Amino acid sequence: MAGTADIQELRGKRNLRVLEACEYLGFKRTKVHALIASGRLKSLKIDGARRIPVSAIEEFLAAQTAG
Repeated sequence: MAGTADIQELRGKRNLRVLEACEYLGFKRTKVHALIASGRLKSLKIDGARRIPVSAIEEFLAAQTAG
């Protein structure tokens, strides 16, 4: 799990690697992959590398608190 300084650094990025998104969300890797597969968490695939926009994480979290 990331510390407070690490989370601040992640928030400064535009796109996160899956493991960074796990730290940001506090989820395990399998949960993040499941959210991506179900379409609940948007992601990009760039030359075989999966990236998750921070804006997609914020949208996901907003949908969880709204519903």
